[in-house]
Amino acid sequence: MGNYAQTAFFLNAFEVQLPEQRTEPVLAGLILAGACLGELYREVSFPGKVHRTAAVRLLPSWEQGDEPMSRARERFRSVIAGSTCVLAANIFDPLSARIADMLGYQVCVLSGSVGKVANLGVPDIVLSNMSDVVDHCRRITRIAEVSLMVDAEDGFGNAVNVRRTVQEMEAAGVSAIEIEDNVVPRRFNVQHPGLISKEEQVGKLQAAVAARTDPSTVIVARTSALAECPLEEALDRIRAYSTTGAEALMLAGVPRGRADLAAVYQNTSLPLCVLNPPPEARNDSAFLAANGVRILMLGKPDLRHSSQGYL
Repeated sequence: MGNYAQTAFFLNAFEVQLPEQRTEPVLAGLILAGACLGELYREVSFPGKVHRTAAVRLLPSWEQGDEPMSRARERFRSVIAGSTCVLAANIFDPLSARIADMLGYQVCVLSGSVGKVANLGVPDIVLSNMSDVVDHCRRITRIAEVSLMVDAEDGFGNAVNVRRTVQEMEAAGVSAIEIEDNVVPRRFNVQHPGLISKEEQVGKLQAAVAARTDPSTVIVARTSALAECPLEEALDRIRAYSTTGAEALMLAGVPRGRADLAAVYQNTSLPLCVLNPPPEARNDSAFLAANGVRILMLGKPDLRHSSQGYL
């Protein structure tokens, strides 16, 4: 498969269609060749309109104005402080991050399962370590000035390990760090791995908040409680996590759809990030926004589409 077709697969993952004719394959040359430095001045044609790019840069414009990390983190904060629900780009490597940046996505997400497949070539049941994830993040933020939210698993250990994980991810340019309450390592062929105690997760989140060297870094309390516990127990956990200093709540599953989201919204003032809600909730952006959802994630369609491009 040629460069142009491969680029189409990557961009289709972000819901963008390239023209069928090979009249302006500038993105193919820019993204997939990607070796030259400097700037390209071309027209990028899409169906029905032409985007004129005064300068399409291969590297983020770090030399302009404030520190890029600060800009990226403030951009993330503006999203979770807003009143609308934003669709995140579920990126998996520097190339997909660069494409998402070019297409104007406000938030990029690197999930644990996708990171393991793209970076290590292993499934989610295989353990990765903190250095694996930090190095992956550093390569992404070096090439694309994106607001990157990262699945930091359980913080790679206890509260002491969480402190170092946060500091290393901050240094790698990450904007938001998720700390989850799942039991790790996950056993093979186990659908519900279980949760650590509420008290242990509260301690981890407090350690993550205290470990920040940049107060604009956002700590995200990630929970699977809605899928693992009765509703009242899940809401009790969510209320406890909301008192730790974490500034966003990540719901890794809402099995009851709208009812779960409405219940969580009534029990926390934190902005919500939601992974793959049922279609009846996912397709109702007004409902999501009204119930505190600020970031919507749709799993890994980008990795799936790009993988198909090589078959």
